Amino acid sequence: MTSSTKPPENVDETPDVARLDSSWVFIDRPATVDDVTALLRTLNVPYSAGRGPSEDGIRRGPDLPPLTMDRYLPYILPMSNNAKVKIPDPNNPQRTVDEYHMQTTLYTQVAGRLAILADVAERQHWRVDIYPEPVTPTGIPGYLRFDDRLVVRVYVEITDAQGQSLGKRFGTAWCKSEGGFNAEGSNPYETAETSALGRALAQWGFGILPGSGIASVEEMRLARQNLTGPTQGRRGGTQAPERVKEERGDLVASAIDFIEQRRKLAGLTQEAVDTGLTTWLKDKFGIEGFVTPTGGYEWPLLTDQQIALLRNTTRDAVVAATAAGEGSP
Repeated sequence: MTSSTKPPENVDETPDVARLDSSWVFIDRPATVDDVTALLRTLNVPYSAGRGPSEDGIRRGPDLPPLTMDRYLPYILPMSNNAKVKIPDPNNPQRTVDEYHMQTTLYTQVAGRLAILADVAERQHWRVDIYPEPVTPTGIPGYLRFDDRLVVRVYVEITDAQGQSLGKRFGTAWCKSEGGFNAEGSNPYETAETSALGRALAQWGFGILPGSGIASVEEMRLARQNLTGPTQGRRGGTQAPERVKEERGDLVASAIDFIEQRRKLAGLTQEAVDTGLTTWLKDKFGIEGFVTPTGGYEWPLLTDQQIALLRNTTRDAVVAATAAGEGSP
């Protein structure tokens, strides 16, 4: 396990070395598709086991095996940060020294949690209701605050095939109403609502992965963006915020988003998309093997700069296609 002596950016203070001893946290190495798939196969999706459907909605069919999380691999994204770990000083056991390690953790997208819920609801003949907090101080359903911060609460309520309520879970999230970065800056309302929904789904257990808690990819991105804000000048004025360096996990996530948008706009099959990616990466960088035989993507083969170029190229194609009216009914 390698270490460095100079603290890099975005350092996470980790007080105990034992925290690094986890198969779900990748230290100083990439999270490959095969690694992640193997881990996801060990996790059963909550509520997914049971009886098969029948015409009257009563579960009398054959036993259904539980779904495993590897089914949702496309919705699982890695996010990396530099972890600061205190270890015993080899020269003085009474003291500790700091080591810095690149730590990669897996998170589920909110879209993945919705996909899990949809699959389980279909299996169990559930009725699912998603709705905002009905009575709020602002008078706007869902919005607990509506000033410099948007604070949103969303409920997910589930009723079983016999009409019995299984309960409801809520999720609350916030973002800046103005001055945010990336999605928070361009779409603050949607960002807050998405994060709140992700937490509500997590309260039911959907998409929770060891090491990442109940946070979704979207929520972790928002948390990182909010770590960097305006700085105060010498005369008390507010300076423009520094440009936020995109993390590798964010680059991968946005690249995947634009690849999927382009596929839908152009009406392409996934096979055609994968063939195009394979050709483009080979011609551009001489990289082979990015698309695996199972249809996964080996992101560790690409540098951050290569991923950014792939993302930007695909984004430009999406913008051009949208302007040309592609995909419009």
